[in-house]
Amino acid sequence: MRAFDVGADDYLTKPFQADELTAHVTAVLRRSDRIQTGNLKAAPQQVVALYSPKGGVGTTTLAIQLGEAMTMREDRPVALIDLDLPFGGIAATLNLYTKQHIVNVLAITPERLSLPLLKQFVQYHRADLLVIPAPGNLLDLEEKVQPAHLKAVLDTLSSNGYQVILDLGSTLTDLTETALHLSDVVFVITSGQPVANKLHDTFLATADRLGLESHRLMPVINELHGPVGNVKLARTPIARITHASERSRTRLWLKEQGIHKLVSVTRCKPEY
Repeated sequence: MRAFDVGADDYLTKPFQADELTAHVTAVLRRSDRIQTGNLKAAPQQVVALYSPKGGVGTTTLAIQLGEAMTMREDRPVALIDLDLPFGGIAATLNLYTKQHIVNVLAITPERLSLPLLKQFVQYHRADLLVIPAPGNLLDLEEKVQPAHLKAVLDTLSSNGYQVILDLGSTLTDLTETALHLSDVVFVITSGQPVANKLHDTFLATADRLGLESHRLMPVINELHGPVGNVKLARTPIARITHASERSRTRLWLKEQGIHKLVSVTRCKPEY
């Protein structure tokens, strides 16, 4: 973004609410204090993945909102990575370019990888949210994805104090399966609609075949297509992201509480 290129710490676009401005100013002040005191690595960091067995349930939007909430409310630098290859959705949603993308990063051998090198491939959304997008187009056949290098990328970010969020989309590939195994927490998303719920429950019931422990898989209802009533899932969801509109401040408040519930889950390591 041009704002960051010329030295801005953060920015807001009009119109905005007064409490949103306050949150941005508070985040900038906290970030400045953290840099001056060297407390970047004070909080335990983890890798959080968002996955849905059904497409079109708002996984990408939820990943972006979670990243923004963490940087604004939790005083944590966040790295948001789009692993929904080849097109992804984060770059298009945030109007970012895709000249450098996650496949380029995964081509770097682990022994060469460092945070300064990694930052050559990132873009900034807000002042403390780094984004590594998907390619945004069909990959050349010779451009091979290297899932085995993903661990080095995640370790580099986590060891340097970054909370990592992975958007896995809805397709299981070698890369997304690797990401599922490397994640401390996996939010499994459903929209609350019958088809999405059925696929959601099927994935949870069979995830052990992929070697995924059930305690790391956390159901989340994201009311993307409108409010839903009683949703009966095989496992109780840890959060419901309420469908909201500008005309309903109560619904907006409920939506914010749902996002904060997801943030709270990332504050501590799960028990193994």
